[in-house]
Amino acid sequence: MKKDVLSNYQITEGVAAKSNAAGTVNGAAVDHANAISAGFFISAGTFGTDATLDAKLQYSDDGTTWTDYPADDPAGNVTRITQMTAAGSDALHVVQAYGRYSRAVLTVGTAAVTASVTNIAGPMRHVVAN
Repeated sequence: MKKDVLSNYQITEGVAAKSNAAGTVNGAAVDHANAISAGFFISAGTFGTDATLDAKLQYSDDGTTWTDYPADDPAGNVTRITQMTAAGSDALHVVQAYGRYSRAVLTVGTAAVTASVTNIAGPMRHVVAN
């Protein structure tokens, strides 16, 4: 296994930084065929009047049909954050994937919230070259 950060972790945009209206925003998926675990880092900026931001993790075997990770996950995954009401950051983590893919889902309540999600997948699975 390579031990340097550059080849051992992959950083991708899960949700682009923008103002998200009330509703649900599905993030880009992490492929666990390449990455054993993943972190989903949520950054929230401006909140509209009485706005809220919730986040959860979902998994999928095919990248099309998605299922929520359990709220009280015995595998040790951190699968929910609830009711951010002001600028800040938080994180969700997959230490043991349930399906081939995982993604973060943001739920914006009442008014718009400026938010983004950064996915960090790894450690990556490597084949040692001779």
